[in-house]
Amino acid sequence: ISHPLNRARYDENKRIVTGGFGLIQPKIGIDIESANTSKFTRIFAGQGGVDPYTTASSDVYQDLFSEGSFTGKGIYDVQLFNRVLMDEVPDNSILSHDLLEGSYIRAGLATDIELIDGYPSKYSSYIMRSHRWARGDWQLLPWLGGSVKNRQGEKIKNPLSTLSKWKILDNLRRSILPISELLIIILGLTILPGNGLYWVAITLFSMGFPILLEFMNFLISKNYKTLRENVNSKIVYGIKEPLYQTCILFVFLPHRAYMMLDAIIRTLYRIFVSKKNLLEWVTAADVEKTLTNDLKSSIRRMIVSVVIAVLTIVLALYSNVINGLLAIPIGFLWLISPVIAHNLSRKVDREEELGDEDRRVLRRIARKTWSYYEDFASQGDNYLPPDNFQEEPDNGIAHRTSPTNIGFLLISILSAKDFGYISTIDLIDYLKKTLTTIERLETWKGHLFNWYNTQTLDVLRPLYISTVDSGNYIGYLITLKEGLKELLF
Repeated sequence: ISHPLNRARYDENKRIVTGGFGLIQPKIGIDIESANTSKFTRIFAGQGGVDPYTTASSDVYQDLFSEGSFTGKGIYDVQLFNRVLMDEVPDNSILSHDLLEGSYIRAGLATDIELIDGYPSKYSSYIMRSHRWARGDWQLLPWLGGSVKNRQGEKIKNPLSTLSKWKILDNLRRSILPISELLIIILGLTILPGNGLYWVAITLFSMGFPILLEFMNFLISKNYKTLRENVNSKIVYGIKEPLYQTCILFVFLPHRAYMMLDAIIRTLYRIFVSKKNLLEWVTAADVEKTLTNDLKSSIRRMIVSVVIAVLTIVLALYSNVINGLLAIPIGFLWLISPVIAHNLSRKVDREEELGDEDRRVLRRIARKTWSYYEDFASQGDNYLPPDNFQEEPDNGIAHRTSPTNIGFLLISILSAKDFGYISTIDLIDYLKKTLTTIERLETWKGHLFNWYNTQTLDVLRPLYISTVDSGNYIGYLITLKEGLKELLF
């Protein structure tokens, strides 16, 4: 954020940052344990964990308008923040402050920096969080107009850009979506002209559009084979992910629509009538602590889904027999939605035995990993591991290495002995050759530099010490030492 090109430029007349960034928003990932807490999180939270090499992401706002959206976690210019926002916003009026703050002092998205967040493990806490977010989004309604009230209650010109107003409006649209989808289905099965199947199909197409996008990506990437061989997890991935999500969101549609309608009406009443409870806020973690997940509680919380399901079936049968027959399976899914929510939200058993197929997959990966070091950490590279080998497009061996790579080689040699790929004599020979090379490397106060040429052993410029790589290297040496002790005894 202190980079000269990122330095925020504040316009005194517009009372807003017009260039640079007052906020840097990193990419937000999901904690890997949180992503595997329940069946619900396995479907909605994604893979979890940190994987910067294969999950590079793009953002429309940052790419097209050089401006990201602040979502509550990041780094900001404290002095600029106070200068811009000190008197702009009325006290006790804004719940979802992050989007508004980013609109005033301009946020830049940095997807190569990642912070880890949790994910609600239960549908109940998930929908309560969505309810809170919707209330916060609708409290920004005044900022869509030409003027807003400042901290002193005076009406002043709204300084937000058209792009910022669009972001606010888009959030409002998102909260209305479940309501409109439910209305189209109910009205299509009761009073709208034509076959009810037509209206249901339109809604399902809208809800399931991510399935079509994923299928197109599936074809474009020519990934016709399942990813089963490369995924050692029970997460839902590929086309199955949007398919499962669409099905579950459809089953929960009446309850989601009710919660969004409640959030909107509640917020409008508080903004324009009562002026109270605008900062009502409970974290998802606290919600999970207080909400029980037994079947009775799930039915009680989602009773509105049962009511809507029964009314839809009755009204559809009264309106048209054909539409009524169509409404029966739809209504049945809505009727049992509390049971489905309960089952999806139950914590999964973490203690699982590896099956024979999983063991074969892991052993194949282990053998291929050792083959890499066996082939490339050779005399030509002074028994050091090259950083990578690029097969397609052909770029050959990258003749450079780091302390982390060297540490990986050392514990791979030890692991190869444990797996039976090499003998004890081979283990000693491999370690001796690599450790002899390490002793020849130029160091700084005992620390290995971060990059070396594996063929000449020269330090690659710029010369620097990485605390991360050095820490990894020490960790691997400790592991190697303990492993060799086991071999001795």
